[in-house]
Amino acid sequence: MFQEGFCTLLRRDFLRAGLTPAVMLSWHSFASALEPDHDQRYGDYVDPESRTILRLTGGSWDENPFGDGCWRSSWFYASLLVIFENDRKAYDSIAKKHGVSIDDAFHFIKHFSAHCSTSHGFKLWKHDKPFTRDQLAPLLYLLACIRKFGDSNEAREAAKKIVKDLSEHEEHGRKLSDKHGEIGPNLGFLIHSLCDSYGVVYRYKSHDQFYAAAVPEAARRSALNVKLQADNQLRRIMGRDPKSLHEVDPEKIAREWHRDYLQFCFETSLQVFNATADYEGTGKREFKVGGKTFDFGLDQAVNGYSVFNGLAQLSLLRVLHGNIDKDIKSWRGMLSKPARNKWGPAFELVAGTPINQKEIESYAGRHISRDLDNDIVMAQRPKKYMDGTFPPSVKPDRHTRLTLDYVILKALSCLWG
Repeated sequence: MFQEGFCTLLRRDFLRAGLTPAVMLSWHSFASALEPDHDQRYGDYVDPESRTILRLTGGSWDENPFGDGCWRSSWFYASLLVIFENDRKAYDSIAKKHGVSIDDAFHFIKHFSAHCSTSHGFKLWKHDKPFTRDQLAPLLYLLACIRKFGDSNEAREAAKKIVKDLSEHEEHGRKLSDKHGEIGPNLGFLIHSLCDSYGVVYRYKSHDQFYAAAVPEAARRSALNVKLQADNQLRRIMGRDPKSLHEVDPEKIAREWHRDYLQFCFETSLQVFNATADYEGTGKREFKVGGKTFDFGLDQAVNGYSVFNGLAQLSLLRVLHGNIDKDIKSWRGMLSKPARNKWGPAFELVAGTPINQKEIESYAGRHISRDLDNDIVMAQRPKKYMDGTFPPSVKPDRHTRLTLDYVILKALSCLWG
């Protein structure tokens, strides 16, 4: 692992000891040997305590290494589990070369469950940034992969505890944090699916104030109609002769209607994601959903980064339900515009655009410099794919960082290719 902090301490101790310039020259040689080079490995990014995937610091890479740690770790470990399940040869190669394994994924989820998932919300490990919806989306993807892949019962129990916590937050209408911590009905649909998979009862308030900030007004009105239909259906049921109530399960019907509502919101969010392709990178202020034109005005809520997280949402459903679900086949088609607009191979894979495996393999050694981006996942930046910045031709050296995109793309190829 890159040891700049360690080297700084060594240099300080050398100076205190009054060492000669010759010895100091030797220290510089030693420090240089510890800096990143072309032999960087994914294992260099793994925090030993929490198994969080870090951003290495040093030089111009001066951000908190734990920043967006849950988001980055969830994407990486979910992808690693998918590869483990679907392409064992590729997994073994990655594990041997980079010093990572699915055990790191299991450790990460157990640590998150114990230290970051609480009754009051979620938090990031060793970082004061609020836990947001953007962190949650790939975490849900990882929870699905933990449920389906690998053989760690301890990790599954830890993941189940997180799913239970999410269900309780939904029941009480709690945010995961004070800033951008609303769960939202589109992610509520995924939580409902995870609850079914883990055998957890999905709970919700009978009079939810549904959050749909990223859904156009017309869509919200339609969603409200679904909710009203559910309420009316319940009134009809509860108004029956009590003797006949044994014929139905009011709670079951309420949950079915509520799930329909959540599914509608999820589908609508995909339409908004698809429409974002006409906005991101072009500056257009209008888009169409359901044949109607709307003023976008959502650049703070929906952008290429959010749509990239949408790939995790769809992949979660693919993991839980396989490739025969008709809804999933339809939903992946809702992301056709980002693929056509050349948002990068991740979007093309999920949308069903054929990708040459050689292109995916070319990402195995892709590095990035700080002047190009502040993170090590290129797929989240569709604008930079559209303008030709990505994928970069950066020579590996101590100033560059190995990207995580190869593992992410390999997994998406396994799921959707």
